[in-house]
Amino acid sequence: MYAVLATLVVAGTGWLTAIIGLPSWTPPLALVLVLALLPLVVATAIVQGGGLAGLRIEDAGDPNELPGLTPDEVHVVPEAHPLYGAGVLTWRNTMLGAVAAAALLFGSVVAYLTMWALGIGPVGSLLAQGVIGEGERIAVATFVNLTGDASLGALIADALESDLSASDLVTVVVGDEPPAEVTVLVTGDVAPREVGYTVTVRLVLARSGGSLARFEHDVSEGEDLLRAVERLSERIRERLGESLRTVRRSPRLATMKTDSAEALRLLGLADRAAAVGDHVAAVEHLEGALEIDDGFALAWRSLGALHEQSADTARALQAYRNVVALWAVDGGSRRTVRELRARIAELGP
Repeated sequence: MYAVLATLVVAGTGWLTAIIGLPSWTPPLALVLVLALLPLVVATAIVQGGGLAGLRIEDAGDPNELPGLTPDEVHVVPEAHPLYGAGVLTWRNTMLGAVAAAALLFGSVVAYLTMWALGIGPVGSLLAQGVIGEGERIAVATFVNLTGDASLGALIADALESDLSASDLVTVVVGDEPPAEVTVLVTGDVAPREVGYTVTVRLVLARSGGSLARFEHDVSEGEDLLRAVERLSERIRERLGESLRTVRRSPRLATMKTDSAEALRLLGLADRAAAVGDHVAAVEHLEGALEIDDGFALAWRSLGALHEQSADTARALQAYRNVVALWAVDGGSRRTVRELRARIAELGP
C-alpha cells in the first residue's frame, strides 16, 4: 500500500510541477521524503504485524508460565531487547511522520515561491528585484570554448538563444541590433571534464559587467546536449522572473533538433560561417545538414534567412514554408510560425 501511495505522490508532484509551475526540484524532494519514510513504515508494519522472534515476552517462554501478567503486559518488548521502546512504532506515529514530510515539502515550495516572487535572497527573480522589466532586451554572447570541439561553444550559444527566444518576459536581441539597447548579457564557457564537459552560464549587466546569476550543468558523455541547454534555459528564465508554468509550457528544443549528431555539427559550422560573413560556406553546411535530415527545422530556418539576405526570394520562401510545415505538426515555436507566415505573405504569394 505504501509503495502504491508513494508512486502516486511522486507522479502527482511531477504532474503538478508541469501543470501549475512548481520548482523543478519538487518531484526529487518528494521522492527523497517518501524514501526516508520507508524504513519507518517497514518497521511499524513488522512491530504491529506481530513482531520478530524474541521481540515479545511470550517468545521467551510459555505465556501460561507468566502468572500475574495481563495479556497487554505480555505483549511488550523486554527491556533487554535492542528494540525496547518500540512502542513508538505505531501507525499513528507513522501517519504523523507522513504529515510532517508533506508539511516540509509544501513549506519548502511555498517559501521558495514566496522568495522568488518577492525578489528575496539568491532565489529572488530579477523582475521582482527591479533589475529588469517586462520586455527587457537581452543578448546571448558566443561561449568561450575550452574543449577540443571548435563548434561546441557557438552551438550551445545558438541553442540557448533559440530557447530563450520563446520567453514572453524578455526580448532576445539577435543580429546587428544596437548592443547599447541590451540590458542583460548571457555569456559563459564550456570546459572539459574527465568524462564529458561542464557548461557554465552567467547573467551579467551589459553596461557595468556586474554579475547577476551563475548556472552550471555537467554534461556526461552521451547525454543529449540540447536537453542540457533546455535545463539551463529553464533556470535562466526562472531567475529572470518568468512564470514557471509558462516556461514549461513553451516550445522546447526537442521539437527543433535532429537525431543526427553530424547534422547538428553542420548547423554549428554554418552559424560560425555566417557570423564571419561567409554566407556561401554557411549555405553549404546547412544544405549538408538537410541532406542528412530534411526534417531539421532549425537548419531550414537558418537557410531561409541566408537566402533572404542574398535576395534569393524563391529559396527563402521554400525554406520558410518547410519550417512552418514542420513546426505546425510537431509543436515548434508558435511565435516563429506566426512570424514566418507573415514573412511569407510579404515576400510572395
